[in-house]
Amino acid sequence: MFVVLIGGFLGSGKTTMLLELAKAANEAGLRVAVIVNEVGEVGIDGTRINAEGYEAVELAEGCICCSLAGTLQNTLITISSDFKPDLIILEPTGLALPHRVQQIIRTSMIRPEKVMTIGVVDAHRFEDLLNKRRNFMERQLMNADLIALNKCDLIGEAVIHRAVDELSQICPGREVFPVSALTGEGMGTIIERLI
Repeated sequence: MFVVLIGGFLGSGKTTMLLELAKAANEAGLRVAVIVNEVGEVGIDGTRINAEGYEAVELAEGCICCSLAGTLQNTLITISSDFKPDLIILEPTGLALPHRVQQIIRTSMIRPEKVMTIGVVDAHRFEDLLNKRRNFMERQLMNADLIALNKCDLIGEAVIHRAVDELSQICPGREVFPVSALTGEGMGTIIERLI
């Protein structure tokens, strides 16, 4: 079993990316399970995922990297035994620190063969994130296996190059992929890592 964690700040396009990855994995014949962490009572992302035909398990009213850590472990065990997925795609809240979620997954009883973290960064708001939330963005991208610079369809080439250069400095040794999860542009290289 393979677990993919999609982390990133609020509004970075994590759910759209999750749907694209789930669709590609499903078309490749993999059994896919989805876990979504919502901070509030109303599960917008879970509702959207269910509307696309995928079953989403929602963990609401807390953060899976801290207050809901035990709930996440129990959910992973239940999904693994009941559904027996080839791939679990997990989307924590945009305020979570993915490296903490990685630790929870790796110490859970399911023992996945591989855990991959995709750090999603909103290219359209990159300058603002860099100026106002740099420390938090850096903490969210810590231990990401690859960085998806999302929403590149909304910006020009010069901004994309600057963002890729900056992210390469923030996350040395990690590949940065300019993509648009909405249009599918550039998603092939990320999908290849899963299938």
